[in-house]
Amino acid sequence: MLQNYKYLQFAPFQSMTEWGVTHLLNRGLGFTNQYPFVRIGDVIQRSAILVTIKDEVRYKQITLKTNGGGAVLRGVKLGKDIKTKKQYLAKEGQFIMSKIDARNGAFGVVTKDLDGAVVTADFPLFDVNTEKISPEYLSLLSATKPFVEYAQSCSSGTTNRQRIDIDSFLAQQIPLPSLEEQNDIISKYNKAHKQADECVERAKDVGKQIEAYLENKLGLKSPVSQHLVGKLYFVQRSKILRWDVWNVAIFNYAGLYPLRPLQDIIEIQSGKFLPTKNQSGGEYNVYGGNGLIGTHDQYCYSGKRIVIGRVGEYCGNVHLIDGKYWITDNALKVDKISDEVTWEYLKVALSALNINQYKSKSAQPSISQKKIMQLQIPVPNAKIQNEIVTSIDAMHDEQTIFQKQAFELRVQANKQFEQKIYNKVICFA
Repeated sequence: MLQNYKYLQFAPFQSMTEWGVTHLLNRGLGFTNQYPFVRIGDVIQRSAILVTIKDEVRYKQITLKTNGGGAVLRGVKLGKDIKTKKQYLAKEGQFIMSKIDARNGAFGVVTKDLDGAVVTADFPLFDVNTEKISPEYLSLLSATKPFVEYAQSCSSGTTNRQRIDIDSFLAQQIPLPSLEEQNDIISKYNKAHKQADECVERAKDVGKQIEAYLENKLGLKSPVSQHLVGKLYFVQRSKILRWDVWNVAIFNYAGLYPLRPLQDIIEIQSGKFLPTKNQSGGEYNVYGGNGLIGTHDQYCYSGKRIVIGRVGEYCGNVHLIDGKYWITDNALKVDKISDEVTWEYLKVALSALNINQYKSKSAQPSISQKKIMQLQIPVPNAKIQNEIVTSIDAMHDEQTIFQKQAFELRVQANKQFEQKIYNKVICFA
């Protein structure tokens, strides 16, 4: 039996699969001693069913998400479009990893819909001894932070290898409850995540209610271009601000309130340059292409205004802010120049426009100020604006509650799993 020392750590010679200090320090991973230990290599075995890719056959391909996201379908390709002609056949229930991204938690189980897919040698497949271990249990274990850190040690070692060392990985010992207890752990975990998924769906339903409410209250309808394909559509020339299909959507409007062009209501300009590396983490919020992105010890603007994301996949997002803050040049600073609308209603109306749909199709999506300024919004009287804002806020609060519940259920499920397997809760990767 080895003694415990404060500064020295001893490891049995026969258990050492690699001579890297990082690897040795990660051997224990903080597992509980409540269950017997087994080597990973004793419960899974490398699978190597080679297939020759045929040009006329369509093949499913697998990719792995990092941070325990699991195995998912990358796509389906004709064999003639696949360059590597010798690949490995994946079967349902197999354990799979990415040699390159294992250090980032890219592990998973081949699900039923991925059965029969093909993978390259960079995605090793393993048959699981289901009489000893559940594939889902192994998948959950491999998604935990200590396990991912262990995979990092196997991937680097003393030579800073970029691909995981399979032998080192298979040599790691893991706690192994009985199959009955494994299945109980998995059942509780899945139950909590199913409840979380239900909360997410309820949040989406509230989002649809918000859209329906605005459609009814403001007389807005779905864009014309989605419903009038192949049909003639007439608009008054005097109402056309620009000559393209993009502008037609605004005319699918019931006309309950006067339409006002944004150029008469707001002014827009880009924020000020502030790279992430220069953000000091001070008391002032920093807003960028997707809303709040950090904090800084300086501010460049103050007061109530709206921020619209200018650059990035989620550009066009709308945020109402107040106080002192920094807006970067990846966002647009919106100032109100008309008292026809309140700040709160303007935020609702801009959000309802779904500005993201007008982003450029370039590698780095962006929204131009010109496009935004040529949009129009309905402008009801102040009383109706306040009614709309109050109703929308209440629905957003309900949506937030469901989203928070989903998050908490997932966190709790992860904690309960880790409490069974580790000496302390460390959190998933």
